[in-house]
Amino acid sequence: MTCSSRLGLRRARRERPRDRSAAEQCDELAPPYDPKVEAQAAALAKKNGFASLAQYDDVLTNIAMIMSGIDPQTKKFTEPPEQIKNEIAALKADKSVSEAEKKEGLAQLETALKMAEPIQFKENVALVLKYYDQLAPFMQELRPAD
Repeated sequence: MTCSSRLGLRRARRERPRDRSAAEQCDELAPPYDPKVEAQAAALAKKNGFASLAQYDDVLTNIAMIMSGIDPQTKKFTEPPEQIKNEIAALKADKSVSEAEKKEGLAQLETALKMAEPIQFKENVALVLKYYDQLAPFMQELRPAD
């Protein structure tokens, strides 16, 4: 789980039930599995040049990772580990967050930092930057509402 903002982090902590796992919560929120819908999605992916729905998902995930590292104003890309380091510094400096929230947030961010890796294919960053203005509205539609 990535923390896109301190406000989002606080909201997530307030709203999440403490007695259920994140996987259980995601399962409840996910629409029921429908093989017809999956077959339609796979056919659409193949129609648009992807070998499979899994390949489409991989490409979408990579685009989303890169998009999350682009500053919308400057169009400058920051690698995922550096993004997390910046979030850690911002959280440490945020006087409006209680020490308990800071401790929990920092633990989550430190865990995320251990797993974060730089983007493997740097040429994808240039490609996403080239089409950033066309991709941004599409990615907003995919993002869950806060």
